[in-house]
Amino acid sequence: MPDHHPPVHPLAAAARRLRGVAELDQLATAVLDGAAEVFPGYGAVLAVYGDDGGYELARYRGVELDVAQAVLAAPATATALAADGPVALPAEAAAGATLAAVLPAGRRRAGLLLLVPQAAGSPPAEDGPETDPGELELLGLLAAQAGLALDACLARRAAHAERALLDGVVGGVPLPLLLVGPDGTLAAVNPLAAELFGLSADFDRGQPVAGRLRAPELEALCQPGPEGQVEVRAGNGAARRVMRARVVRLAGGDAKLAVLEDVTAAAEMERLKADFVAVVGHELRTPLTVIKGYVHALVRRGEGMEAAARARVLGEMQAQCQRLERLLEDLLLLSGLKAEGEVALERADENLVALVDGVLDRFRAEQPARVFELRAPASMVTGHVDRARLEQVLRHLVDNAVKFSGDDQPVTVVVRETPEQLQIEVVDRGEGVFSGNLSKLFDRFQQLDGSATRGRDGAGVGLHVAKVLVEAHQGTIAARSALGKGSTFTVTLPRGLVSTGSPAPARPAQPRPAAPGGAG
Repeated sequence: MPDHHPPVHPLAAAARRLRGVAELDQLATAVLDGAAEVFPGYGAVLAVYGDDGGYELARYRGVELDVAQAVLAAPATATALAADGPVALPAEAAAGATLAAVLPAGRRRAGLLLLVPQAAGSPPAEDGPETDPGELELLGLLAAQAGLALDACLARRAAHAERALLDGVVGGVPLPLLLVGPDGTLAAVNPLAAELFGLSADFDRGQPVAGRLRAPELEALCQPGPEGQVEVRAGNGAARRVMRARVVRLAGGDAKLAVLEDVTAAAEMERLKADFVAVVGHELRTPLTVIKGYVHALVRRGEGMEAAARARVLGEMQAQCQRLERLLEDLLLLSGLKAEGEVALERADENLVALVDGVLDRFRAEQPARVFELRAPASMVTGHVDRARLEQVLRHLVDNAVKFSGDDQPVTVVVRETPEQLQIEVVDRGEGVFSGNLSKLFDRFQQLDGSATRGRDGAGVGLHVAKVLVEAHQGTIAARSALGKGSTFTVTLPRGLVSTGSPAPARPAQPRPAAPGGAG
């Protein structure tokens, strides 16, 4: 037996159609559809008023445009906005009384629904048709439903506008920013904060802040409670940053605003200052202590010393003074880099073979028992370089090779040339470097971070200075190493920088004893 459902009243159908309406255009369509079903024989005109009193939206159906405009412009229509319920207006622009009802929304009379007889435009009857009280009651019910839908629609639009304004303000802040609601959920996230914490401004909105920032101290501070400031680390890998987060409670509630400032550079500077004081303090104190001790010995009994002992003391004092001189030279260079951002070079065409041999001669004089070998394709390899700066680079690289090699192990310097570039390699047979530390070798004060370097002389700035000076020549410096087998540091300079002038006078390279096992 078939089911029989009672017919749905047109007013109920109209109310159902108004549910969930999101936009004003959808609302107008739903209201006009409902009016046509509930009031057959009438046309309908709908007007929604803006805050300025003008029409924000005007729609009509079942009547001509001129009639709809005339009805809205009629003086009697304006009085309908002041009525407490639906009213019948005098027949001014229509053939019969026009029925009008206010649409309340947001505690104001936000709209007006007019029912116009479909015979509009013909001469009105002398008395006009009588108004049916039932029709006014139905119109009031329809207007009430439409008013509720209009109120929700306007409220939703206002919320969207408020959110858009908030997102615009939050997005315009040039710092990572989080807005957390009183319930501990994310109310707004600007793009900088979204990138920093790996959030989505859309999908994470309304979600609990707990567990989403991967910074428990900051998450706790964002919960209802006291304000405060905390430093957190955010990001991954090379993008990991030190951030100072200040969390404040907004006036009038428990909502909180968290603003983050990148203090990575400041934190790194503080670390470098601490390293500088620790390393340089030690490096200055050690040679000064040696010099002071020898000076004291010379003052007390220098006249009674044998010539050989006195010469040994003076030689050691000279070596310590040279050590201080090199340290101060490096520190002054780094200080100048901070102030000016680049190294000024005085380039000239130089014979790299003679330049390298001159650097090695200084080490041969200091360590006559060690083999220092120079290998080159010819006695003349010309490069357009700053001689003093390149010598400084080589002194650091050879000194590094000496420092991490046994006293009986050779140090080899190899000069190579191709049509495109020049290369200088410094090779040792020493301890070698763990592969995981190779990328850090050229950082400032790296001496502090490697157990293999502890207990050795050096401020941890030599390789960093070498890197800076090589890059000032538009070149590169790299290292390869194996634990227990030694290290090779390679300086590569672009060949195109050789000038067309005459090279500086070359000093022929002197043959040296071959290193056991070759350059490696």
